[in-house]
Amino acid sequence: MAFIGAASDRSDAAIGTGADLVLLRVADDPDERVLVYDRTEWLCFVDGVGRGEFG
Repeated sequence: MAFIGAASDRSDAAIGTGADLVLLRVADDPDERVLVYDRTEWLCFVDGVGRGEFG
């Protein structure tokens, strides 16, 4: 599966073209847990960011 990634000093995110899931790893989590979002959840989150709902 090909991934298009976005990274910052706080988290890593990757979503594949046509992917059904988005995996998000918080970089400072000592347990290195991965959060899993389906496409609908991720698109709703991105929409909320665009609307300024988080700050």
